[in-house]
Amino acid sequence: MKKLLLISVAVATSLSLTAQNRPNLPTNWRNYKVTKSVQRAILEPQTAQNIINSSEKALLPVEWEIGTTSYDVQTNSCVDSRCHLFPDGTVGTTWTFGTTPGNYPERGTGYNYYDNTSWTIAVPTPARIENKRTGWPSYAALGTSEEGEVVIAHDGTILTMSKRLTKGTGAWAQSDLPNNAGTNPV
Repeated sequence: MKKLLLISVAVATSLSLTAQNRPNLPTNWRNYKVTKSVQRAILEPQTAQNIINSSEKALLPVEWEIGTTSYDVQTNSCVDSRCHLFPDGTVGTTWTFGTTPGNYPERGTGYNYYDNTSWTIAVPTPARIENKRTGWPSYAALGTSEEGEVVIAHDGTILTMSKRLTKGTGAWAQSDLPNNAGTNPV
């Protein structure tokens, strides 16, 4: 039985390898070397609005450090929305914040906001926006005109919603979302 299985695997493997046909390249393409000089420049940060409205310029990567954390389990095997580009070019962003290794008692939602001029919270001073330990925030615009913002995170047992009606400014209103304890999802 083992020999039959081994022969079957060997035949299947050899057949799959012969099914791959390498494309024939023109002879003048073979051993062709592309040379390109690399020019480096120091780029000034561009506003998100200028990048969006510019059709002539190439979109150049612009990077900013927007916050800090030492909590290194950012996704926990899931990807959620943590950044939103508003129609006016402003940007809101969140991350799982935590700086005290171990059980990270201050873990929560780190937040920063780009107001088309600069990030509103200086690095590395961000702290969590909730008044309790949470994790894995999801960020979105709030309202049909996208003038507010909302963050949904969990505290281990329930979901916590933090929202404000004016993006980038003001106090966060926090509430717990009711859960359907005892119900089984279909």
